[in-house]
Amino acid sequence: MALAMKIHDYLDSLPETGKVLSLATMLKIATKLNKGRPLDNFQLALVYSQLPEKFKRIILKPYVSPQHHQLRYSIRVKDSEKSLRRDAFLKKIRHDLVNELGIKEDKLHLTGLLVLYNNMLQSLFESQILTLGMVVLVLLGMFRILFRSLKLALIAIVPNLLAISVVLGVMG
Repeated sequence: MALAMKIHDYLDSLPETGKVLSLATMLKIATKLNKGRPLDNFQLALVYSQLPEKFKRIILKPYVSPQHHQLRYSIRVKDSEKSLRRDAFLKKIRHDLVNELGIKEDKLHLTGLLVLYNNMLQSLFESQILTLGMVVLVLLGMFRILFRSLKLALIAIVPNLLAISVVLGVMG
């Protein structure tokens, strides 16, 4: 349970994150209700066994799977944060959880919309670079054939490169 709390506190401490929900959230509430004393393993097992299924579905099942030995964390990421770099943020979380908190790499899985959105942006960026590179090469070849001079073709491609740079700058 101490590791669950450390992970929760780490994720909550990041400036890019908003609300973090996990098993640790329930443990913190239980500690407050228990007059500041954390629940021991016996009390936790008792709570789990006596909790009605309806409440287990709401309180526990989204964040813990005892049969699979899994903990899940739900993190709201502040997309409005100007300094948010999604790919670097995900890599930082993975690195810190593995190297600072000692979680094995194969036991850690980052999932959710942020991961999907980041992968989509990375694919889109790579696709745009390849497409624009191909367009520039085709234009250069066309200008080479049209002007019958490599020097004139290189001069003619410069305004096109400027236009592409402006478009990418505006998009970025």
